[in-house]
Amino acid sequence: MSGVEVGNAGSLGHIFGFSEYAAAEQALCNTLESHPGHLETYVDLCKLYFYSKRLPEAEKVARAGLIESARQGRFEADWHRLIPHEAGWRESGSPHRVYLYMLKALAFIRMRREDIEGGQAILAQLARLDPDDLVGGSVVADLAMAVRDTRTDAGVL
Repeated sequence: MSGVEVGNAGSLGHIFGFSEYAAAEQALCNTLESHPGHLETYVDLCKLYFYSKRLPEAEKVARAGLIESARQGRFEADWHRLIPHEAGWRESGSPHRVYLYMLKALAFIRMRREDIEGGQAILAQLARLDPDDLVGGSVVADLAMAVRDTRTDAGVL
């Protein structure tokens, strides 16, 4: 498979250099199967599916990444029930931080799947958990607001 090791402990972001989509997808799926605790792989596979407009698959991976991040960080997986001042949200590279990134991804995916209200609810919780916007949830929130304003102006809502 192009000589790329996929079972390493580092980020698999380099996998997107593959010229063949199927090879990248297979490598990421194989890595998740053999190393289900490798959080960066959830992020990479979610991005691969999202940018390929495979939104149901991206959402499934994002949700699995949320569950695994919560398991590793020993906190509640249900984003509705999370406590903003819980330790770990600010620690770069922590399962908590990966959870926040996956939550942001889930919000964006929900909005792309025409669930604007669901995406906004996730973003509101993300803003509570990450008030300093360390994972960039405000960018997605601004985009959601622009889409909503456009739809309102067009009489869609």
